Amino acid sequence: MICVYLLAAVTGALRDDLTIREVKVSNTAYTRMLTAIKDSFRFNATGQPIAVPVRGLGATDRFFEARGRFNAVFTCNTWISSILRAAGQDFGVWTPTPYAVTLSQKRFHTP
Repeated sequence: MICVYLLAAVTGALRDDLTIREVKVSNTAYTRMLTAIKDSFRFNATGQPIAVPVRGLGATDRFFEARGRFNAVFTCNTWISSILRAAGQDFGVWTPTPYAVTLSQKRFHTP
């Protein structure tokens, strides 16, 4: 639900017909997730994330400097799985595509 709340804050309400997959986490895991996300950013001298002044894919996209590099092996989907694992959640080790994230979510987080 974290992504849904963040996305809604930027883009507005989501359509009712969307299928949203959830990964339920404890308060401790949630805190670990937030720490892992924060640790993935680079910060300026005043402690703010450093915005990258580039045009995004859409009007609401924002990009920030991060630790490490994005490439064909370490994609944003792989970053998502690393954040979940940092929070102590079982999730695929390598999830470079949206479908790999979906499969991992189904395997580890479907009741």
